[in-house]
Amino acid sequence: MPEVTESLVFSTGFAVLEAGTQIDSRFLAYYCRSQPFIDEVVARSVGVSYPAINAADIGDLPVALPDQEEQRRIADLLDVETARIDGIADLRRRQYSTLEERRESYLRRAILALEAAPTQIRRLGATVTTGPFGTQFSASDYEEGGIPMVNTAHIRNGVVTPDPRHAVSQKTATRLARHRLKAGDIIVARKRHLGRSALITNSQDGWLCGSDSIALSTTGEMLLPEFLACLLRSNYVRMQLLRNSLAATIPNLNESNLLELQVPAASIQEQKSFVKLIDADEAKTAAVSSAMNRQVSLLTERRQALITAAVTGQIDVSTASGRGIEE
Repeated sequence: MPEVTESLVFSTGFAVLEAGTQIDSRFLAYYCRSQPFIDEVVARSVGVSYPAINAADIGDLPVALPDQEEQRRIADLLDVETARIDGIADLRRRQYSTLEERRESYLRRAILALEAAPTQIRRLGATVTTGPFGTQFSASDYEEGGIPMVNTAHIRNGVVTPDPRHAVSQKTATRLARHRLKAGDIIVARKRHLGRSALITNSQDGWLCGSDSIALSTTGEMLLPEFLACLLRSNYVRMQLLRNSLAATIPNLNESNLLELQVPAASIQEQKSFVKLIDADEAKTAAVSSAMNRQVSLLTERRQALITAAVTGQIDVSTASGRGIEE
């Protein structure tokens, strides 16, 4: 852990290790991040939903200690090399933020270029249905492995990734038929994460709208679902949803204020061109973003490999810089 200048209080979920006279505190901190130590902790942990290890068992874990001078050299090396790796990873994360800002700017300019009058989506043929709540549905109705029920937590980056634990039986799905999602519907978060949304695909047809979501449908005659899905990913729409929301502390949408959302009333051909333009740009952005995330993952793996190699004596710290460790 980082050095601090004042006393800290830890919850019962932590075990505090104090370096003794034979071990350098920095070496101990790095050793606790090494793979052998982590593997030992995992192997001795008990419990399924919340695995834990007894603090006394941690104290009994064996440690192969080099002499203290060697411990200090190892810690010195790792201080320098992990800081260098962390610096590169932080740079990639900042670049990712810049990439997101560029994406949003491009989307905003494309919206303004439409030069179409803002119109409430209710006037463009949109309809909405809130997911079941109250006596309609309870947590006891969940049946793992059944028909997925889509809640806000399952929507990430415009894609629905279902949780098999949040599913219902065919009987329950039939009872909740009015909440059935159709391909081309847009599922929208109605609490907290305003603007989080996803377009339902053909493979997701028949899934159910969850209790903290709203299903948004269009006829396609005046408003294409793909066009609306693009707009929902923009701050242009998020700010409107925030203004329309019912609560200041925890933003909350209902069917009425979602239908008050205003979007450019562009022609269908303009909407198709807009979607094609935005999809192409977001495909490029996603490719760059994926490469950045991969780089950060590789840096994290390299950092872990370096720590493990150093504290277990796999590299000679008297001459190594850490740069020779395999990616």
